Amino acid sequence: MVDPVEYFKHKDIPRSWSFRIFSLVRGNRSEEAIGLFKAMLVSGERPQNFVTVLSVIKVVGSIGSKDLACGIHGYSIKMGLIDSYVAIVTALVGVYSCWDMRTAWKLFHRTCNEDVVLCSVMVYACVRSNKEYFETLKLFNKMMLCGYSIKISLYCRTILWNSLLYMNSKCRDLEAALRVFKHMPNKDMVSRRIMIHGCFVNNRPKKTLKIFLELRACSAKNIRHAKSNRSVFTIG
Repeated sequence: MVDPVEYFKHKDIPRSWSFRIFSLVRGNRSEEAIGLFKAMLVSGERPQNFVTVLSVIKVVGSIGSKDLACGIHGYSIKMGLIDSYVAIVTALVGVYSCWDMRTAWKLFHRTCNEDVVLCSVMVYACVRSNKEYFETLKLFNKMMLCGYSIKISLYCRTILWNSLLYMNSKCRDLEAALRVFKHMPNKDMVSRRIMIHGCFVNNRPKKTLKIFLELRACSAKNIRHAKSNRSVFTIG
């Protein structure tokens, strides 16, 4: 492997550590980017901004190294990045969620910034873990307390609920899917189609028929609503 420091000595580009690290990250040269980041710290230099650390965290996530994740996490705490930049927390949550949900939750609860991206990453982590159904549901409610518009929040919630339904149905955990479906505040056409398919493949014909009838009633209601709106528009 080419030494990253020697590599840049022979290139006619700026000698900024951050620029060089970012260039390696963009070139998918993950190990060299991490090596250069370590060399920078050994030299006594510091990143120009948090974006450099953010790019290194993402590289660590792609490699899947637990030791490197702990190292960059410790560095972020030492430099005060955890408390200053929610993007750093979000990236670390994404990395830890692959193998350590406990640490991911600690990071999530540590931040006071109710960021929609951070919440979405945490929800996705819960769904992927296939074990934290009720934590996911509580997180949906937490997202509703954030300072976003109601319309956007409801739209995001429906997508996330449907993702959870699909995951459970695909994993043939129909009982978990039914619990999620029961508590969904805004079931849409997609929600019902996912559950119809889930009930069908899990040999639940009565439940399949019941949700199908709900879907048909919902479709008829939407058609009547659309016709009513069209009539009003025509008269106006």
